[in-house]
Amino acid sequence: MEAKISRRKFLKLSGVAAFSPFIRLGDVVSPRTKAPTPTDFGVEKRVPLRCRMCAQQCPAIGIVKDGKLIKMEANPHLPYSGICGRSRSTPAAVYNPDRLKYPLLRVGKRGEGKFKRISWEEALDRIAKVLKKYRKEAPEKVVYLPRFTSAAGIDKPFWHLYGTPNIISYADTCHSAGHDWGLGGYFGRPISPGAVWMDYPNAKFGVLAMRNPGGGLCVYQFGTFFAEGKRNGLRLVSVDVRFPNESIEGAGHRWLPIRPGTDPAFHLALAHVIVKKKGYDEAYLIEKTNACMLIDPETLEPFKAVIEEKEEKKGDKTVKKRTMRYLVWDEAQGKAVFKSQASKPALLGEFEIEGKKVITAFEAISRALERYTPQWAEKITTVPAKEIEAIAEELIKNKPQVFVDTGWYSERYANSLRQFHAIGLVNTLLGCWEKKGGIGGIPKVKLHGVLPKVKKPKRIQITKYYQKKEGYPFIIPKAGRRFVFEALRTGKPYEPKVIFAMGQNFIGGSAGSVELIKLLDKVELIVCMTPFMDESCLYADIILPDTMFPERNEALHVKFKQSFPTVAMNMKAVEPPFEARPGDWVMVELAKRVLFSEEFEKYFGDFVRGGWEYGWRKQLEGLDEKYPGITLERLKKEGVWYGKQNYKIKKKTLTHEIEIFSLTFLETYKKFKEKGYPFAEYANPLPSWAPPFWWEEKKGQLAEDEFILTTGFSPLNSFTGGQTRNNPLLREIWDQIGLDRLWIHPERAQKLGIQDGDVVEVFPAHNPEIRATARVWITPLVHPDALFTYYGVGAGVFSQLKKFLVFLPEHGVNMNHFSKLHFAPLQGGHATQDVIIKIRRA
Repeated sequence: MEAKISRRKFLKLSGVAAFSPFIRLGDVVSPRTKAPTPTDFGVEKRVPLRCRMCAQQCPAIGIVKDGKLIKMEANPHLPYSGICGRSRSTPAAVYNPDRLKYPLLRVGKRGEGKFKRISWEEALDRIAKVLKKYRKEAPEKVVYLPRFTSAAGIDKPFWHLYGTPNIISYADTCHSAGHDWGLGGYFGRPISPGAVWMDYPNAKFGVLAMRNPGGGLCVYQFGTFFAEGKRNGLRLVSVDVRFPNESIEGAGHRWLPIRPGTDPAFHLALAHVIVKKKGYDEAYLIEKTNACMLIDPETLEPFKAVIEEKEEKKGDKTVKKRTMRYLVWDEAQGKAVFKSQASKPALLGEFEIEGKKVITAFEAISRALERYTPQWAEKITTVPAKEIEAIAEELIKNKPQVFVDTGWYSERYANSLRQFHAIGLVNTLLGCWEKKGGIGGIPKVKLHGVLPKVKKPKRIQITKYYQKKEGYPFIIPKAGRRFVFEALRTGKPYEPKVIFAMGQNFIGGSAGSVELIKLLDKVELIVCMTPFMDESCLYADIILPDTMFPERNEALHVKFKQSFPTVAMNMKAVEPPFEARPGDWVMVELAKRVLFSEEFEKYFGDFVRGGWEYGWRKQLEGLDEKYPGITLERLKKEGVWYGKQNYKIKKKTLTHEIEIFSLTFLETYKKFKEKGYPFAEYANPLPSWAPPFWWEEKKGQLAEDEFILTTGFSPLNSFTGGQTRNNPLLREIWDQIGLDRLWIHPERAQKLGIQDGDVVEVFPAHNPEIRATARVWITPLVHPDALFTYYGVGAGVFSQLKKFLVFLPEHGVNMNHFSKLHFAPLQGGHATQDVIIKIRRA
């Protein structure tokens, strides 16, 4: 490997040219004009797939020749299609000799990595024996952790029939809490990264904060959309701890390095300038938001608001719809009236009504913003005040065809909830929600279940317990994996006894990895099903070799990150190697062993007899009337169906408006202030600054050998799964471009006597015994307080992985190994970067 990489070479080799999802759209060619290919002559076959080399399931086409997958292409039957370097490396993962080949049984201590080969029959019988015991005693103590599940549509019905409510995803480690409720306060419901889209093609100016659309995880449709925007003249500013080359390289784009974790201060300062210069969209705020709502300035309560309830029919159910009618000051009448009766609601002002002083919600927001000047933000973020002012002026000038990107990977710091609340505020001030050139909503098609509907068990779910009882109201219960380990630590509400992980690397993918493994002695049975060994497998009792996505049929999928409602197919293209089996087969086999015979027949009988042909038709039953063109025949041929683009964002607020003054936040804020909760301020509906680090108030600042370890993605890596981390093709490219390197700023490297290319030991200040090695790249393209590494590249602390994954880079750092098992206030995110990291020459 070269010891020195120039900035120019880094930009050239970083995957933009050969592996970017959007630089070259050669795959998007009309079938009518395409030249004949081997497929036309029957030499090759084209199979509809959904790529699972990361979590996004981009629609793709697998090219198969002589029974082997030889190539991946973007699906051409979409308005915006694209795949990235991860997807193109799929054949190298499918035929990787390091794949798990047979079921394995642990024979040594957990973590030693000692296993013996057993048959599928023995593995399933052993698992079923324990499951049957807990079904009688306490089925809720069995936890199912799906991620890259190969049993979609089959697994959840099985586990609900079994009796456990604990089907828990991993998103608390990436976005589900801080991101989803930070933005969700404006809409009365969680807003995930898959709920909104930036209209890159029609935007004039945008701010990228903690987002790299050219090099992150989503390429369909975000990457290709983003490329079109750049071709159309979209100008960008990226505010990031490191230079995100894939996104902003080119004329007219700027990078501003920011101190790790201080993004909320930057956004609050933007909002300050917008309000001070009256650059907000006044008509939008009055019409679309509750900015004119009259509130008590002392309690923040809406003044004399009225809540009305009425019942509505939704299918077979009757639901109650609650609506708040609130007072505004009508300047035309000179008095307070309900908003629906006002002809000229006041946006700003203080008024006296019946001897009581009241102000508008927007007046309260404006007053709260007064302290958050660009000069204040510069001291915290190191972003110059003049740059903040210039960005705010660009946003004002080009609104509403602007955006502050709503981001993705949020669970980094204790203040992530406040960060995304501040991002939402800026976008609301500019009036760019639901606007062309701004931010739109993502519509979804609702499919039927593959199996008959199963009622969810009434037993208390672990995450719902912590949401209701332990001070984490903004948890997303279905995605709070880390609270499984909190339950092990505290015994509340009970200790899990079985963990069945399908595709989840719950140790390597969670902050506090080293702390987590100490809790696993309380678990009787750990089962991991995955194609590759990972940190969690090292601690499993039974390992089941999973298929990869080209080796199986899957349920139809609708949850894509794009502006069109889409239904996409994944069909089996090649046979699985060795003894790998798909998850749907495993679930059926466990159901035969664990469920009563009449249960099995009622819920699984038709699927077992009809296979996926039956399952797909069941999912599509009756949908062709609402969505013309959705047919199984079309999906088998083209792989996808898509509908019309939409900008509407679904709201569940009491006012049925975008709540710039969040009543969802207000309710939580009042409740926790009354209880004296120390972090109640995190739920303040008004703009509010919160520091990013738990340690900052005690320690003050970093020492010369201390850093904040930060992470990101490129089109050539994702997560901690072996499909990219241990991919021989990607390893060749990584070695050329140094993707496994640790970025260090020249000023800091010089003080520590570190040279470019040196191997260093990396360890957390709170536990120096936990160490990993990394090769450094000295570059000005990273903030001085930060160390930057691409996510999950090497074995890190768990060196025993190297004997199972020979294509792992020699060095590499996984920040989760160093982080702590702590939880961000109110929302429970894992705050993975909230830890001090030290380095020294190895």
